[in-house]
Amino acid sequence: MRLLSRAIFWGGILLISGCASVPPIPQLETKYGDRIGVFVEIGPRPTHTHIGTTIFNNFAKEYPYDWQLEAALTEGISKTLKNAGYTAVNLKDTGLQYPQVAKLIVASEGKWQIAPGKEKRLQQLRDDMGLRALFVLKESPVTAAMECGAYGCTFFKAQTSGVYTRSFFGFTNYYSVAAIDWGVFVLNPLVDLAQGEKLGEMLRIPSVPFFGHSDPGNFDNITEADFSSIREDIVRFSVGVTYETIRSLNQK
Repeated sequence: MRLLSRAIFWGGILLISGCASVPPIPQLETKYGDRIGVFVEIGPRPTHTHIGTTIFNNFAKEYPYDWQLEAALTEGISKTLKNAGYTAVNLKDTGLQYPQVAKLIVASEGKWQIAPGKEKRLQQLRDDMGLRALFVLKESPVTAAMECGAYGCTFFKAQTSGVYTRSFFGFTNYYSVAAIDWGVFVLNPLVDLAQGEKLGEMLRIPSVPFFGHSDPGNFDNITEADFSSIREDIVRFSVGVTYETIRSLNQK
């Protein structure tokens, strides 16, 4: 039974990560002062996603707080890049829109390639704007949790960022969830680091236990102050992803 459970667990991991293998990450080398773009597009309001003991207890509740997650993530990632010696460029300030920078680089036929139709855009980013790489973050549904048992794995989704809670027979666990699709594109040599093993493992289930703050006092009415702490958890998680990216960029 233990071997069966392990097989089910790792089967679940493969389902999350996808069956298709990605090409190897090329050896990268960057230098002090290299320009790195940052594009973040996140909705203005947080959501409480709850999974209860039965499906009848499940819900997703959006709160009317303008919690400024987009600005906080842009600032956190940009500051981390600047502290590492890079020049961070807020791509929203340049007038670019998400479809123009999304999915720039894809894995195809065993190698990294420019996505079809994105050749001119990548050339503009690399040659005209002088970017070495760029972070592209877009709010998107993610796997907030995975639970595996003897008969298989269950995946719980969060559609938008905020707090994820799981209740089972009266006990409730709280997590901050970053419902974000990441692209970390290096423009020469071509690669999307977000699809690599290191970042992929971090981003696979982007939920983190509460850090340095207590659970909300009212499960049914989470306050703006509670979501401020949850926002900081998400920013801290994203800064961690940025640090891992910086290690991969191998600054000389």
